[in-house]
Amino acid sequence: MAELLLIKDRLKIIYGRYEIFITPVLKFILALITYLVINKKLGYMENLANPVFAIMMALVNAFLPVNIIILFAAVMICLHLYRMSLIAAAIAVLFFVILFLIFLRFSADSAVAVIFAPLLFVCHIPYVLPICLGLVSNPLSALSAACGIGVYFFLSYMTANEAAIQNPGDVQLADQVRSIVSGLVSDKTVLVYVIAFAVTIVVVYIIRRLAVNYAWYIAIAAGAVVEIITMLFAGAAFNVKISVPSVLLGVLLAIIIALILQFFLFSVDYTRTEYVQFEDEEYYYHVKAVPKLMVSATDKQVKRISRARVRSHDRD
Repeated sequence: MAELLLIKDRLKIIYGRYEIFITPVLKFILALITYLVINKKLGYMENLANPVFAIMMALVNAFLPVNIIILFAAVMICLHLYRMSLIAAAIAVLFFVILFLIFLRFSADSAVAVIFAPLLFVCHIPYVLPICLGLVSNPLSALSAACGIGVYFFLSYMTANEAAIQNPGDVQLADQVRSIVSGLVSDKTVLVYVIAFAVTIVVVYIIRRLAVNYAWYIAIAAGAVVEIITMLFAGAAFNVKISVPSVLLGVLLAIIIALILQFFLFSVDYTRTEYVQFEDEEYYYHVKAVPKLMVSATDKQVKRISRARVRSHDRD
């Protein structure tokens, strides 16, 4: 444990010292992965799907706010869908306008959730998102997670129905639009994930804010149980087939990642908890102080003693 604490402290020191370089690199990697995933999932516009173009856009995003990654990704998706179908592109534009209105109004501070949600779904580990968001963010991040879930299922529907959208046959324009919209709205799987993730985020947030010992551990355990139960019950309520082994394995992985996150963000020593009381002119204060787990690296100094110095000392 002491070695892990030393590694954590060293990483914090390194990040604090080189933050001006590390942060752009992290944003570049996140943006690049996002654009490459979009190109792989859609890729209808060949020039836009070129990896060099994705690298150039990621380089630009490295020096801009994280929210700009979402904007660039939305534009990229709309351009790909425009090459597939004008109707699909128009629906995508309307979808993203509504998404940005909700996102910018309520949860602009949790932009990373909008990006990570589709990426985690692509990696088949979406259950990591709500527990981690509950630990590091606030309940409004559930809206960002919902927006990210909507983006993933929107793209999945478009790619799954590519043939029907590109070749509508003799179907009228209004009927084609109605068919796409009804297909998007009728997918109850989106509601299952949105409800389960929102409930999990709120439960984890409330518990980890409690002034009790081991609040973060309790929050992680409670969030895992709540996420499993909510997924199963919501799936049954909306008649959506949920893979129980997939949920259990995903939540187990979420617990492991959440514990790692807890170690780096909130590692404290409850055995040395202190209760402090003091007052001012208007109030009495009762404060519970829990010290952080910290291990300072020992400063070892090696002193060389030569033979000549030993002989000189013996002569004296």
